[in-house]
Amino acid sequence: MKLKSQLLAVSLVFLGIPWTGCEFLRSNEHALLALQKQGLAATGNAIANGLNNRADLFYSDLRRAREPLDEQSLQATVVNSPPALDGFFDEWQDTKKRRFGGTKRFMDVAVARQEEVIFLALAISDYSKNYDRSGGLGEASGDRVILTTWLNDRRQQYVIATSAPGTVRGQTVGRRLNGAQPESIRGVWVDIPNGYQLEITLPKAIASERLGIHYIDVDDGGVSVRGNIDPLSTAAPPWLIDSPPALGRALSNFDDETVRVKIYDRWGWLLGSSSPSQEGLSAETNYRVTQWLYRRVLEAPIESLDPLWNESNREVSGDIVSALRGASNHNLVIEGDNFWSRYATPVRSDNGVMGVVVVEQPREKYLSLTDTAFEGLLLKGALASLLVALGLFGFASLLSLRISRLNNTLTSLGTEPYQPTLPVSNANDEIDQLARQFNDLLSEQLRLEEYLRALPRALAHEIRTPVAVISSTLEHLKNPTKPEEHTVLLERAQAGLTRLSTMLDAMNEANRLEASLGTETQEKIELVSLFSELVRAYGTTFPEWTFTLDTDNESADTLAAPDLIVQALDKLISNATSYAPRNSIITLRIRRRGLWWRLSVENNGPQLPGNHQILFAPMQSLREKRAAEGHHLGLGLYIVALVAKHHHGEPWARSTETGAEVGFTVKA
Repeated sequence: MKLKSQLLAVSLVFLGIPWTGCEFLRSNEHALLALQKQGLAATGNAIANGLNNRADLFYSDLRRAREPLDEQSLQATVVNSPPALDGFFDEWQDTKKRRFGGTKRFMDVAVARQEEVIFLALAISDYSKNYDRSGGLGEASGDRVILTTWLNDRRQQYVIATSAPGTVRGQTVGRRLNGAQPESIRGVWVDIPNGYQLEITLPKAIASERLGIHYIDVDDGGVSVRGNIDPLSTAAPPWLIDSPPALGRALSNFDDETVRVKIYDRWGWLLGSSSPSQEGLSAETNYRVTQWLYRRVLEAPIESLDPLWNESNREVSGDIVSALRGASNHNLVIEGDNFWSRYATPVRSDNGVMGVVVVEQPREKYLSLTDTAFEGLLLKGALASLLVALGLFGFASLLSLRISRLNNTLTSLGTEPYQPTLPVSNANDEIDQLARQFNDLLSEQLRLEEYLRALPRALAHEIRTPVAVISSTLEHLKNPTKPEEHTVLLERAQAGLTRLSTMLDAMNEANRLEASLGTETQEKIELVSLFSELVRAYGTTFPEWTFTLDTDNESADTLAAPDLIVQALDKLISNATSYAPRNSIITLRIRRRGLWWRLSVENNGPQLPGNHQILFAPMQSLREKRAAEGHHLGLGLYIVALVAKHHHGEPWARSTETGAEVGFTVKA
């Protein structure tokens, strides 16, 4: 797997940034919803406490609060403007309907109230239509609608029939009670393919608080009835569930709030609701796309559900039922595409629970507070992840390019006419350190190759002379010689053997030193005191020269292997005494140069050749040595170079006005 692909895969870890942010927002959502619940509970409890024992706000007729539940009751919806009486239901789309009868023979009833006027919308299924043929001279004989009211604690019935589609009027059935106003009941009867449609209006005064409706279907095979009342019963008709005007005025006080207040009676019928402005309920947000994403991230709460209504239009949702039993409850419900958080709490009287107050608010109202945060998280998190991915990809590309260059350079080893050098950047990172180590290895390889190439020539040159001396001596010894000549020949042979032994010892010393460099431990030493002791020791060992110490520092602390430092100085001193005139001064010098200590030996004598660095190569000796000195293989300065590199320094040499100075550096 390529390095770029690996780092690109690693960059996927940064997706944890938006994930962590989403988890934070999800936790924040729960906190906001909890805060919303607390606010709704405080508002709901305050309203309920203000309505306790105010039964007149719930029931226009207090007897309805005491009587058992009557599921046949009709509920009136309060409207602001009256519907047009034309027999069509365009204005009734938002009004709840109640169905009586079966699936094929039914009557749908919708009731609305505007101030003191009741409006009815009846959709009747009837495939065998029979209009009234009485001509208004007697009891209606065709299909007809009967309205039953409760006047003076007695039933009063009104019949609505027609001989043809069009306008209709109410007529009393049976004895006419005081207060009955059949002429005020009017409407429109419309014929449709599968039945009839009727719109009827009547004063609320003649309906009082009860209203029964039934339809008499006259067929060839007989008569059938459908509606919310038994025509043969003499009991009071079912209740007309309506909102008292005082309750409407009380709810109007909450129209300016940011919550919606609903009032239910003791059976779960909705009596009224406040009408807050859409601006007060809606969430202030312009981030439609991010809002949608935010809702997908937060997910819908599993406890949310649609409000439950039974066939009589009573709400039987869990929180309403719980409140009717005396226990306050929170819930999340769905209304259209929105979630509503609501709180239901009971309203009490001396006789128990007489109603329920529900305070609700769109969940978006509080969640919109985090929309801006989510917008920032989405955009900035995505941008940050993209920048991180691009940065890692670019960094991986750069690393891949550098490694490829190193690989290409290493691959070309042995195939190029020159020895390549691995590229080193200014980053000074691990790759550059690796390149430098490879360069050191390559340099060491070059040095070793040069050493191996020079070794045969140097050995041939150095060994040829003592071998020739020994060979000629042996030839002379074959012939009779005088005793004094015999002694001279033996001395010559011994000198040749000594020279061979010296070469072998020098080579073994260099080999042992090179092998032991890895095992030498470094310790903290003080160079000035060490050099002072060496100056005294060299003065005793080499009395023909004068040794001095030159330093600008009272102390020079460093981390080094003291035995190796002394061995390198021994080689420099040996090299200096080989070329310095007797009775001259040899100076040991310590100088601070930045992060390095420069340790050197200066002597009078011949100057160095032009290429100073070649002096530190093995088997190299470029200066003409004094005839009196012994032979050597040029391994002394090579040992100095090995000691310098072991201390992360470099050997160096320079010519002076009176001679030469040779030394090496170690870290300060």
